[in-house]
Amino acid sequence: NKAPLKRSPPIPPHECQGPRVGHYEIERTIGKGNFAVVKLATHIITKAKVAIKIVDKTQLDDENLKKIFREVQIMKLLKHPHIIRLYQVMETEKMIYLVTEYASGGEIFGKGFPVLTLIGFVIVFPFTVFIFLFFIFLAFLS
Repeated sequence: NKAPLKRSPPIPPHECQGPRVGHYEIERTIGKGNFAVVKLATHIITKAKVAIKIVDKTQLDDENLKKIFREVQIMKLLKHPHIIRLYQVMETEKMIYLVTEYASGGEIFGKGFPVLTLIGFVIVFPFTVFIFLFFIFLAFLS
């Protein structure tokens, strides 16, 4: 019933160990969590700024890894001005790279709800996921 998650081809190992991930040049760390770090990056060709959430799969159990992939599937479907867009997913044996829209204003916790990253929200507030998705559903109806 469920379609498998389409993943980008693996990143060559030589691109993972330097200041680049795929076609993105890493600039600096803009956020950290228990199992992930978020880096500001620039696309090498277009010069577009993005945020890359780098998730260490070796630190996740099977249940949390499934949650990450489920949330990625949801993020691919959502298009709303207050939700960060997911552009690309890259995966290696040990890491997941989520390339998202970069919102220089910050996240929900610091600036009065300018933007929201779904994955960060789900990990921090797992019991409010249903409520959040319900409001997103209502926003699409209006």
